[in-house]
Amino acid sequence: MSSPSQIVPPTPSEGSGRKSTIVVATVLAVVFVGCGGLCIGCMLIPRKANTPFEKGLQENMQLVELSFAYLEALQQSETNQEVANRLGERISSGDTLLPFQRSGSGKLNPAGETIQFDIKGPNGRGVVKVLAVCSAKETYRAAKITVTFDDGTVIDVPPPLSTRAEAP
Repeated sequence: MSSPSQIVPPTPSEGSGRKSTIVVATVLAVVFVGCGGLCIGCMLIPRKANTPFEKGLQENMQLVELSFAYLEALQQSETNQEVANRLGERISSGDTLLPFQRSGSGKLNPAGETIQFDIKGPNGRGVVKVLAVCSAKETYRAAKITVTFDDGTVIDVPPPLSTRAEAP
């Protein structure tokens, strides 16, 4: 049989538990400070640098703000009899990823922004140019619409009645 001294584990030397606690606390503090610094850096540095991501986000928001004017102009162009006579029935917008392009850059001008997009039909193509003005409801509306065809001729398309009623 074995004696009691063989079963009892040896006692740790005095102070070794305290040393491991200090090591664990130090490692946790370094990880905490490192992660905190990394998070703060990721939030502050892009704001100071004005990154391409931030510029792209701003441009996308501007496209969203101008999209109502685009939709109004597209509908007015598709239903305009003169445009239908030139391009034929079944007019559609161009086959691009972005439905329209903004002519300006920077912040949107409430007094007027110019956007343009392509339309096509069985008899040809045209470029729709739109003057989008910010309304009293802070929505950009199509105030002036023109369609320029491949041969250079231009047709003025009346804006929607709701936009004409808001005009000063």
